[in-house]
Amino acid sequence: MIQLIKFKKTKKLMRGCTTLTLALALTLNYVTVTACSQASPELPPIPYISYTPYTPTYSYSPFNIRVYNPWVYTTLPVTYMMLLENSEERVEEISHIVVHFISNVRGNPENPYIISEVVQLLLKYGASAHYIIGRDGTIYLSVPENFVAFHAGRGSLPDFPHVENRLNHYSIGIELLGIGTFEEMSVLFVSEEEYSQLDPVHIGFTEAQYTALYNLINDILARNPAIKPNRRHIVGHDEYAPNRRTDPGELFDWNRLGFLAPTD
Repeated sequence: MIQLIKFKKTKKLMRGCTTLTLALALTLNYVTVTACSQASPELPPIPYISYTPYTPTYSYSPFNIRVYNPWVYTTLPVTYMMLLENSEERVEEISHIVVHFISNVRGNPENPYIISEVVQLLLKYGASAHYIIGRDGTIYLSVPENFVAFHAGRGSLPDFPHVENRLNHYSIGIELLGIGTFEEMSVLFVSEEEYSQLDPVHIGFTEAQYTALYNLINDILARNPAIKPNRRHIVGHDEYAPNRRTDPGELFDWNRLGFLAPTD
């Protein structure tokens, strides 16, 4: 029998959940767990937090307390911009990465890449992604990899019938702050006049983003062997849902991810 020698409430972590710190006799290891009540209080406004992340290394479930798995995410430096309310615990093995673009071009065309506004846009539509990459290459963590983010929706991929309309459950979603061609943006109800008034610097993607994406994908591949470094497993949203999505679009240069084989 393991004796509980310390039981300390530390902080609120997510909706209806409380983080508890336990010290167990015999092992003398401190264990962080999360207990979730059925009640779901309103969340406070999303904080903008940047700090060196701490990854818990233990998970323990005494007395039938529900335990959230320790977060799994990139070993690269990240800025927290969490969207946990638009996620769920993952069950399926990760086999794909989906690349997207996003902006607040309709709400703030003069400055469409304010990260807090983009996150509020995702919240508004019940969407999320695991990572968002800013124009300067900053990697924002929004959903841990061992949770399902709501980024892909309905669609299908050749040779992977099991992911039809369920790619969220098998994939990691990466949003690049970017704007595509007029044809691509018109699907998102951007008028020709609105598009013509955009600062050209806002259109397409930056060198810093390509570098960050290259490093991030390589880091993800190291943790997820079912994701093969090819274009069958690393896809654009427009390839999964061509009838309704246009991102990352023709301005995104897949050749910049030079390690990707076409179809291996």
